Amino acid sequence: MPGCSPAAVTCRPGLAWRHASATNTDGAGGRTRLGGITKHGQGALRRLLVQGARSLITAAKRHEAPRHRIEAWIHAHRDRLHANVLAVAVANKLARVAWAMMASGEAFKANPRAAA
Repeated sequence: MPGCSPAAVTCRPGLAWRHASATNTDGAGGRTRLGGITKHGQGALRRLLVQGARSLITAAKRHEAPRHRIEAWIHAHRDRLHANVLAVAVANKLARVAWAMMASGEAFKANPRAAA
């Protein structure tokens, strides 16, 4: 990715550059928009992220009250989005969480309180 080195901790496209899950970027006038996961990059990683997302969506369907923030997000969006679009969106969120954990070196901190 242009303008992003492997050591850049704050670079949003860093995950795409380092782990090849490849995100779309678009923008004009100095503003850049980060898109979703594309089909470029490492297919096995992308498939694992989407499969994990589908597992989270299935688990969220079993619980009426969300147990954590990602389930709250899934509940808020599952009626508006197609199942496959929702799975890729959740996979993108999982990829960003994984990147943040790797960049900061911290362990995952589960938040049991659901936030909207």
